[in-house]
Amino acid sequence: MMAISLFLLDGSTKLIFHEDDRLTALAGLIREHLGTDCEDLLYSLIEEEKGKHLSAGDGDDYEQIADGYFSMLRDVLDTLDDILLFFDESRLNRRKVHKALQQCRDNLYRNL
Repeated sequence: MMAISLFLLDGSTKLIFHEDDRLTALAGLIREHLGTDCEDLLYSLIEEEKGKHLSAGDGDDYEQIADGYFSMLRDVLDTLDDILLFFDESRLNRRKVHKALQQCRDNLYRNL
C-alpha cells in the first residue's frame, strides 16, 4: 500500500504509511482538533456499524430463511397430495381442485 496523505485545513500534512494505522491516525487527528468527545463518538459510530453488519450476516438468519422455504415446500407438497386425492373421487370437483391449486400457487408466489 502506498502512503496516504491527509491535507489538513491548517496547511499541514499527515502521512499514514500502514493501512492498519488509518483508524488510529484519524482518531488522533479528531482528538487533536476536535477533542476526546468527538474521538469517542467516532469509535461508537464504528462499533454501531460493526454491530449492524454482524447481525445482518448472522448464520441464524440463513437458517431461518431455509426453514421457511422448507416449510413452504412441505405445504405445497401436502396441497399437491390433496389435489391428487381429488382425482380418486368418483366425480372430479373442479372447484376444490381450483381452490387447492390457487392456494398452492399463492404459497409459492408469496415465498419467491
